[in-house]
Amino acid sequence: MMRTFADTYDLIERVTDCTTPEEVFEQLLRVTGEFGLTNLIAGTMPSPRATRAKTRQHLWVQKHPAGWMERYLEQRYVFDDPVIRRIHGEISPFLWRDAPLQIGVETRQKQILGEAREFGLNDGLAVPIVLTDGTLGSVSFGGGNIEVPSHAVGELNLIAIYAMGRAVQLRSELERGARAQLTAREIEALRWAAEGKTFVEIGDLLGISDRTAEHHLKSAAVKLGAHNRAHAIAEAFRAGIIH
Repeated sequence: MMRTFADTYDLIERVTDCTTPEEVFEQLLRVTGEFGLTNLIAGTMPSPRATRAKTRQHLWVQKHPAGWMERYLEQRYVFDDPVIRRIHGEISPFLWRDAPLQIGVETRQKQILGEAREFGLNDGLAVPIVLTDGTLGSVSFGGGNIEVPSHAVGELNLIAIYAMGRAVQLRSELERGARAQLTAREIEALRWAAEGKTFVEIGDLLGISDRTAEHHLKSAAVKLGAHNRAHAIAEAFRAGIIH
């Protein structure tokens, strides 16, 4: 399908009106779905030394088949995924099929791609993006039956870059709001909870009772809109409150 400049401008207007990163990428998928790109992951590139929790912090938004991201994170595929490896050395959008397998990890990379296909992700389009602070990010689209004509790649690159910029802006606003709500004690308690400390251990580290430590974590969870301790930690990582 050939889109016009007016179509692209209309999408940019809709993205500008979004109030959360999730809404931004929902708008983006409305366009990419025309090419069979019905799923996406957007975020920044984690360090190879990052823990699973910190790796998840780099994941801003994901719209993938149920179970795939859990599998992907559990197996730490991000560090061997051929698509991610090419993103590290690429500045132009490319199809997943064009990401080369690499000597030494070829077997694992074939496993990653094979498992992705089991979840209906047969191919995709990756858009590497360097953010304003120099951080490397990307929006990677996937689908079961994609057809992306060459004339559409440039347009998708443009709107993905704009969407990522808007998501950065919204994340910054949300981070400032979340940080402003939490007390210093709640943030300290979250940091130690992220290290796997119990209420008793957190209490000892902060010089408070275990019941008070539990209260701080429960209060932080409520403010972050989290359902439990693990969810609160994940939201704190996502908002940049703890690192």
